[in-house]
Formats: sequence, structure tokens, C-alpha cells
Amino acid sequence: VGDYLAMQIHSMRTRLGWTQKRLSDNSGVTQPQISNYETL
Repeated sequence: VGDYLAMQIHSMRTRLGWTQKRLSDNSGVTQPQISNYETL
């Protein structure tokens, strides 16, 4: 995941007021994967 996409994931999630856990529950991606995506 590139820097731009990582920022977009984080921005979308925070704009919605979602936690990484909620995003993982709704996306089928684990929370640690989301954390990794957001920090790349």
C-alpha cells in the first residue's frame, strides 16, 4: 500500500468516526492489517 492510499484509508476511517476494529469488522480485513496499511 502506498503512502497516498495509507493516508486515504486513515482519513476515511477517522472522518467516519470509525476505529480500526470497526473498519476491520466491516471490511473483512483484520485490525492488524489495517494498522499496517495505515502506517506504510
